[in-house]
Formats: sequence, structure tokens, C-alpha cells
Amino acid sequence: MGSDPDGGTRPPALSIDHTIVSGDTLYALARHYGSSVEILMELNGVADVRQLTTGTVLRVPIDSETASRLEIERFIERSETRLRSARFEAALESADAARVLLDALPDSSQRKSRVRLEIVSATVHVALGDRDAALSSLRRAIQADPDLALDPAVVSPKVLRVFHAAREPIPSTP
Repeated sequence: MGSDPDGGTRPPALSIDHTIVSGDTLYALARHYGSSVEILMELNGVADVRQLTTGTVLRVPIDSETASRLEIERFIERSETRLRSARFEAALESADAARVLLDALPDSSQRKSRVRLEIVSATVHVALGDRDAALSSLRRAIQADPDLALDPAVVSPKVLRVFHAAREPIPSTP
């Protein structure tokens, strides 16, 4: 981060505005966005963290990987919302957009997002009657988290059946 000619802090090339909500702390925000408390305070002219109240808008610097991660989360959230409202094709469009962005990042950096995305995608595919696509999604989720377990209290029995099938070894072709 550089300085402007007047000696102040110049906003980073990539930044977002974050509106403080109850429970937010600078430490948690810095960690979430890949920044530091000091940078957030300097960039926003905060001398005392007690100045931050609900509704305060902070400029938060982000790097390109963080920007991608945030975009991925927006696509996954959109896919989940569309799934809940039975807009299955639209849910798959959002899921596919998230997958493209996820595939461009290092595998280990987005494990939780990958699992969440693939479970949503598999659920949509089950709803559409496409078992093979659901199996592929769940295999990607299991690859990202080999210890993955789905809660039968929140996951449909149809999705659970496909999940158990995805855990079985893939048959080899002769």
C-alpha cells in the first residue's frame, strides 16, 4: 500500500466496503479478508477500535485470491438460494460459475467451499434425476474432504443414497 502525494494512505488497487455488524471485530475482519488490524485501522483512519459501531463502513484491502474467494462464496450462496426455491437450472449455473473460479485456485486453499459447492450441486442433480452428475459432484466433495459425513437430519435420503454410492470404489473398466 502506498501513499498519496499529500502523505495519506492510498486505497489499495482491490478493496471492498464492509459494513460493521454486531459482533464484528477488527481482528476477525482482518483474518477473514487476509489483512491486518493495523492496515484496517490506518486505511480507515481509526485511532481507537471503540470508534467502530454497527453500521460503520470500512474499506478493506483484498488481494486477487481473496477477491476470487469472496466471488466464489457469492456464487455458492446464490446456488443455495436457488436450490431452496427449486430453481434448479439457475442453481447449477451459479454452481458452475463457482466451480470455474475454484478450479483456478490452489486445491487446499478452498476445501470447505469445494465441499459446500459440490453438495449443493449434487443435491440439484438428484432433484433433476441426474444420478451420474450427482455422483461426480459428491466424489469431488469426498476428494476435498475424505472424512466428509452428511447429516441425515438435514440431507434428503435420496442424496444420502447417492453419497454412500460415491464412497464406493469406482468400478474399473476391462
